[in-house]
Amino acid sequence: GGGWGGGGQSGKNPPSGIVVNYQIPDDLEAGTEIRIDILDAAGELVMSFTPKPGEGDDTPKPKYAAEDLRQVDVEPGLHRFAWNLRYPGAESFDDMILWNGGLRGPRAVPGDYQVKLVVGESSAVVPATVLADPRTSATPEDFQAQFDFLVQVRDDLTRAHKAIRQLRRMRGQLGDLRGRVDDDEASVSVAAQELEDALTEVEKELYQTQNQARRSPVEEDGRDARREAPDHQPRRPRSGPAGRDLGRLSSS
Repeated sequence: GGGWGGGGQSGKNPPSGIVVNYQIPDDLEAGTEIRIDILDAAGELVMSFTPKPGEGDDTPKPKYAAEDLRQVDVEPGLHRFAWNLRYPGAESFDDMILWNGGLRGPRAVPGDYQVKLVVGESSAVVPATVLADPRTSATPEDFQAQFDFLVQVRDDLTRAHKAIRQLRRMRGQLGDLRGRVDDDEASVSVAAQELEDALTEVEKELYQTQNQARRSPVEEDGRDARREAPDHQPRRPRSGPAGRDLGRLSSS
């Protein structure tokens, strides 16, 4: 008798997005630059992908990047690369917890794009077209308006997260200062503490600082812990005192 499922014989869905095949020659000189660039219809850079880490290379991805762009196979032979149609995402900060959503970038609008393979001094460019879902009634203007809005949200998040990183650096410096002042300089320590507290309040306006991630947001028993938790999202920069403080931090 048979059973449901094919086990190891089951197929694998093809990658989605823009897919290109390329070949790396056997005699390519070691250390040759290899990358894949995604360009829009005007030739402006959208994304740039670099080689995957080699064996024994434990170099981490860029610390605050939303996506590791080291995705290009560079070993001699034939390879396939797929772009997921996403633009760069928002930056993060240390110990950030997101219970809902993520930091990935906005999806490319339907239209013409280019894929450029760079190998040393040589390059090759092929055209590609992103098609709209035929079931949607959205117009090109609708797609562009949605894209522009998501780009603004992404940029606002990155701006807020950079400010949080800066706030934390400043608080660390103030803490070091308080640890170095003498007893007869108590006024300096008090002033540093007051400023540190003020910076903490600004951070609380930007992010829920009491977030914890002791367990997965989706519990093993099927309960969704997100339903039991308060707001666990970074707060979008806004007008008012917090927005003005963020503006001053960004310009400093």
